[in-house]
Amino acid sequence: MVISSQQILLKLTGTPATGFNGEVDWDHQEKEAKPAFGQLPANLPLLASYHHWRSNYRGYGGIADYRIEEIESTSQVTLFTLKQEGKSVLKTFEHWLAAESFQPIVQWLKLELEIARREGREARILLQTDNAEIRLLPWQVWSFLQAYTHLEIAFAPITYTEIPQPPSQEELRILVILGCSDGIDTNRDRHQWMSLPNVIVELLEEPTREAFAQALQQSSWDILFFAGHSQTEQLEGFIDLNPSDRLSLEELKRTLKTAITRGLKLAIFNSCDGLGVLNTFSGLHIPQMIVMREPIPDKVAHKFLEYFLTAFSSGKSFYAAVAQAREQLEGLQDQYPCATWLPVSYQNPAIEPLRWPSPESPAKRQWWQKLGILLIMNLTLVGITYSMHSFGWLKAPELAAYDWMMRHRPNRDMPSSPIVILTIDDPQLQRQQTSGGNPSLPDHIFDPLLKKLKSLEPAVIGNLVVRDYRSSKQYSQLDTQIRKTDNLLFICSEKSGIPPALSALSQADLENRIGFSDYLDEPDTIVRRHLISQDESLNCPTTIAFSALTALRYLAATQKLPAHWLNEEGEFDPDRLTHSYLHQRPGIYQGSSTAGHQLLLHYRHQDGKIRGVFQEIPLQDFLDRANKLSLKGKIVLIGVTATTASDSAWQSTPYGSDAARQLPEVLIEAHKIQQILDHAEGLPVILTFGSSLEELIWLILWAGLGCGLVLGVKPLSWKILGVTAGIIVLTGSSLYILNQGIVASYIPALMIFALGASATAMIDRSMLRA
Repeated sequence: MVISSQQILLKLTGTPATGFNGEVDWDHQEKEAKPAFGQLPANLPLLASYHHWRSNYRGYGGIADYRIEEIESTSQVTLFTLKQEGKSVLKTFEHWLAAESFQPIVQWLKLELEIARREGREARILLQTDNAEIRLLPWQVWSFLQAYTHLEIAFAPITYTEIPQPPSQEELRILVILGCSDGIDTNRDRHQWMSLPNVIVELLEEPTREAFAQALQQSSWDILFFAGHSQTEQLEGFIDLNPSDRLSLEELKRTLKTAITRGLKLAIFNSCDGLGVLNTFSGLHIPQMIVMREPIPDKVAHKFLEYFLTAFSSGKSFYAAVAQAREQLEGLQDQYPCATWLPVSYQNPAIEPLRWPSPESPAKRQWWQKLGILLIMNLTLVGITYSMHSFGWLKAPELAAYDWMMRHRPNRDMPSSPIVILTIDDPQLQRQQTSGGNPSLPDHIFDPLLKKLKSLEPAVIGNLVVRDYRSSKQYSQLDTQIRKTDNLLFICSEKSGIPPALSALSQADLENRIGFSDYLDEPDTIVRRHLISQDESLNCPTTIAFSALTALRYLAATQKLPAHWLNEEGEFDPDRLTHSYLHQRPGIYQGSSTAGHQLLLHYRHQDGKIRGVFQEIPLQDFLDRANKLSLKGKIVLIGVTATTASDSAWQSTPYGSDAARQLPEVLIEAHKIQQILDHAEGLPVILTFGSSLEELIWLILWAGLGCGLVLGVKPLSWKILGVTAGIIVLTGSSLYILNQGIVASYIPALMIFALGASATAMIDRSMLRA
């Protein structure tokens, strides 16, 4: 690896008792500068002064939130005393570095750093020493450094080697360990890491030794971060993983060495007393470390991490970020003396410092490459899913999903219905005891019924009981009454044909009195569609459905018929009713016959129930108290609701196929009529599918959301939670859209969302492994 010429090596060999020999030079220098040499005299009083300050710093009772388990406070130590002793240590340290024998090195540094500054090069100084005591001294706040912007001194070993590592991935992979948090707040550390963009963070809270070791060994990490309690005893470091597990770093040397060979580039111990950590890890040739030289208050630990990550992730170099964070800690020194002394960095000189991936880096180009692969994959999935939808291969699950949504629509305030239904139920059939003719509505019942209805002046009377025979001799005038009652409408189908009583009417009059009622074929016999008109109807002399005819006659009688539904001749034109017929937007019914003017049937409902939304009066009750009822201007439907009649026609609905949720024909026709009436009032009851373009955009949207959730959320548990939330949002939005009259392609969107998220996760994982 070619090392940048910005790295200065300052080597010090010796001991505080004998003094130090110094040498300074550029590492792998390409310039003509020659190394400089100097000496630092023995200075045991400096170390004694530091140890005295250290003892008082640890005994100061004004700070209660050190990230160390046990620390004894001394009430005699005051904040003023601690500050003064810190100044004394720093003054003695500066005086030592001002020794005449050390000035050749200082002058060399001034000259070369000034040249580097003029040339726009950023430099760093690596202090190479194997003496643990000299690392105690506050080199990082040496006044000499203040003349240079963001100049940092890091410790480095004298002997080192390069550990082969895999290249950096497109996103930094970070293992965050939140250890024992007694008395401190590690949630702030968690927040800092989890809020970073374009990183993969795995979080372990108070893990066991085994979990910690497995996490380091089973995946490759760029950064290892620990927050919690730690301390040094006899130059050996310990960290508290949880309240019961104290881990010696010596115990994890082999595991950590494996992590380094697999790509670990930076270890940050945002905890107390980290020089023992540095002393232990330096022998593993770890690329970089940040530790805290002394017990660090919780607030200082939070602020340093915040300042460092903000600078580092914004594109600053590692050492510029450390130096900037240290400078920002100066604002805390009134409350926390010598806070700027605490952060200590370490560098393996053989390895280039870690850099946060920039937009121009190869990692970013790999990100764009991955984005392209994901885009092609998601568009392919959209194409396949949309094709399956278009060919009707998803029809069964789509119909089931449609039924479920119809059942779970929210309630809507609707105007009262003008429809009254006279029901021929099982008790009514038993009372009639008729012979011959129609068993459901014989002449001796129909004759008084018609007379009473005419006297109550309803707008429309719709008879859904098949009347394919003439009146008996006893009621010879009944056929005439039927023919003359212009607002009495009849239903015809392929089986029944024209009622004989109306056979003498002209074609124009027949079309005004008869409407067809043919149910469209469904694979599960559930009535979901409403046929308004068709080109021809077998056995029926009309092209208008009974429901449409009834609704139109009522709207005309009450002067509510929208003028724009009529053509130039003043006749009803189905094409002017709506532009949402299934032959225009087939949706689920692509591949099925959508001939004629078909709509999706909108059932009025209340709390998921479609029975009970219209006034139902048993026929005998009506005959008994007709003079007490007000039916003027209403629609009266007559139909069979008995389950034992031979001509009863119960149908399954989206609200269930069991007996409790089936509806007789008369009630289904009532829902059809009501749909047209509500549409005339401007209510959103004309259900429609999206156009082909709208459905494609809908699928692309959910494919993108599935992909984005997986890429934007890092922990697996959060991905699962995000996908679950996405499905809930998809379901909720589909229900909301349905309530506005639009049926979303729910199953295709669900498929593309789940498949897109799964495929994105697999591609993301495979590219990371590669």
